[in-house]
Amino acid sequence: MELTRLRNITFESLYNKLYWTAGVFFAYANGSLISENYRNLFNISVVLMLFILVMFNTVKTKKIVCPNPLILFFTFFPVLSLIFHADESINVVSIFFTLSVYFLLGLLSKKDIYTLLEKYAFIIYYLAIISIPLSIIFLIDYSLLSRFIPLSPSGVGPIYNLIVYTERVVNDMRVQSIYWEPGAWAVNLGFCLYWFCFVKKESKKVLIIMISMIPVFSTSGFGLLGVTLIACVFYASYLINAKSIATFITICVIIVAGIAYSFYSLDLDIIGIVEEQTISKLTEDPSGSYSARKETTQDAFKLAVENPIIGVGKQNFENSLFVTSAIAEIAYQMGIIFLLTYMFIFLLFFRKMGLILGSVFALIMLNAEAYAFHILFSLILIYNSKSSWSLILQSLKIKKNE
Repeated sequence: MELTRLRNITFESLYNKLYWTAGVFFAYANGSLISENYRNLFNISVVLMLFILVMFNTVKTKKIVCPNPLILFFTFFPVLSLIFHADESINVVSIFFTLSVYFLLGLLSKKDIYTLLEKYAFIIYYLAIISIPLSIIFLIDYSLLSRFIPLSPSGVGPIYNLIVYTERVVNDMRVQSIYWEPGAWAVNLGFCLYWFCFVKKESKKVLIIMISMIPVFSTSGFGLLGVTLIACVFYASYLINAKSIATFITICVIIVAGIAYSFYSLDLDIIGIVEEQTISKLTEDPSGSYSARKETTQDAFKLAVENPIIGVGKQNFENSLFVTSAIAEIAYQMGIIFLLTYMFIFLLFFRKMGLILGSVFALIMLNAEAYAFHILFSLILIYNSKSSWSLILQSLKIKKNE
């Protein structure tokens, strides 16, 4: 009996350490500036990490989890592009990476993927805590970075790398934490916000995440924050109390005051910069951001309409369209059938904030970055594929009994 207890303790301890390690690694593999330098190495490591988790859980439970039909659809559908579009433009490595990730996640139980999502959310939460003071300090005096931190190379040029916080050499007055772009940080914060607000219901963490979204100055981030605040009124009443509201407003005022002071000291137009990074991106802005996004999205859907069944296949870097939306990314590469199935499963993950608001929240996330086949969205997709398949089987069983 003592031996069994010790064995269980050992397995539980290993389980916790393995999943914390995976959570940290996946957070960095999901588009951090550090991973951009070693993308292939990180992709291989993601697959190896998932393989280790599958082997560990198989030994631990002495059971083999089989991927359900929904997961098999997502796993093998991209392979069709190898059959029907067998040319040099197809990114074979990317296809097999996606296949491997989906299949290995399908071999994990729903509980195990839930644990991965939870660890991932905690890592983003810790990064958010770090980002708040550092963002204020560097907004007030950006030169501190050049004085104390050496430059490091990255996929987008030289960066100041603190491992748990990065800044590009070009100071755009926006926070991006460890990620390649503020919009990518906003997406990760959006997931984290949903997780702690509607899944775990931890008010203190929710307030910190909300506050950390302000200095990101992201259109998508403000959209996610706005939808969450509305959803809180209907589905997270535990947050609607005087103490929470007062704390949120007080800290927001401090952050905004710090940002305003830094902009004033640098003689910058704070209103103009905020408008340029948010509202202008939804209009015909002088910078061309809106026009470029609009044109590439139109090109993507034109290709999707011309190839509605299987798309044009996953393209290599030289042939791919520069899209900033997971929806557009899936549409032209995988076709309309894959896109609609993907969106349906993905949107259902956020149903705890209501079907309508959850759908809006998910659509903002899907439209924010070309994140469709990165690890976070893959975790969400496969986790909810398991949930959806269980609901389908349960529904069929009830109807059969009737």
